Amino acid sequence: MGDVTTLTGMVFEKMLKYLPKWLIRRIYPTTRIAQEIRIDLRSNVPIQIARYDIPKISLYFTITNHSLVDLVLDRLLIEIHISSQPILYGILLERHNIPKRETTGIYFEDLLTSLQAEHLKKRTSEIKMIEYLQVDVKAYFESNSGIIKLEKSNLSARNVECDL
Repeated sequence: MGDVTTLTGMVFEKMLKYLPKWLIRRIYPTTRIAQEIRIDLRSNVPIQIARYDIPKISLYFTITNHSLVDLVLDRLLIEIHISSQPILYGILLERHNIPKRETTGIYFEDLLTSLQAEHLKKRTSEIKMIEYLQVDVKAYFESNSGIIKLEKSNLSARNVECDL
């Protein structure tokens, strides 16, 4: 039975290349594709806060596309919170290809204002760590089926190194 399912999936995947977009939207809707996309923070050192001439924050995301279609990340809206206090709103406007059945790393960095840096510094422990940061994202993807909007809340990073 597994061979038949695999063969059917392969045939369906090949068909998607040649069908018109209006038909693809009917048989493989964007809501189904959205369920097959996973956005997470990278597992090792997902967030870095560093002091340069101007302090900056860097975030590393992984986007896994389990769907049968290639995607293009059109934009990523990012909110960072410390104990439900919003600290930063950011937008990634670079387009990134997310091939079908693959994981892609996405990097975002933004400069911190003096007020943001001061607030982060107050939350930093003696060992230069912030215990908990929460990240919320809204991602917009393009596909053959249309535009896909995906919201992911409560991505978290613990013990974030903060060198401010």
